[in-house]
Amino acid sequence: MIAHHFSIVFELALGLFALLFGCFTFVLWFKSTRITIDATGVRATSRWLIFSRTRQFAAAEVERFEIRVGMTSGTQTYQDLKLITRSGVDDFAARKTRHEQTGERPPLKFSVSSSRGVTLASSIASAAEANWLVQEMTKALGRRA
Repeated sequence: MIAHHFSIVFELALGLFALLFGCFTFVLWFKSTRITIDATGVRATSRWLIFSRTRQFAAAEVERFEIRVGMTSGTQTYQDLKLITRSGVDDFAARKTRHEQTGERPPLKFSVSSSRGVTLASSIASAAEANWLVQEMTKALGRRA
């Protein structure tokens, strides 16, 4: 009887891992991102097979582009490209100042774009390539690199 329960738990765990790896495989095969940058702003379109999502940021809203360390695999470190918006930076600074003055803690706020930025691209294997992309993206926005 115990062996039967163990078999069900094992099959359930194995099925969950198969589902998880299936999701990872789907993302690797069917996800694409296109980023368009010009003097007016940044447009990021993400596609998953037939579904898509477009996000637009005006040039005045963009604070900077930044590189962050993403995932690691053994000794290889992959880089993520982030877009830091002025509203995220200003909002965080305003809440911090208000907290220091009044001692009142701000309410919890969960959002897709935080002060840490919006991820435009991820898993770039070369740090030199990530730096070059940031410079080119900054130039395309009409700013000094």
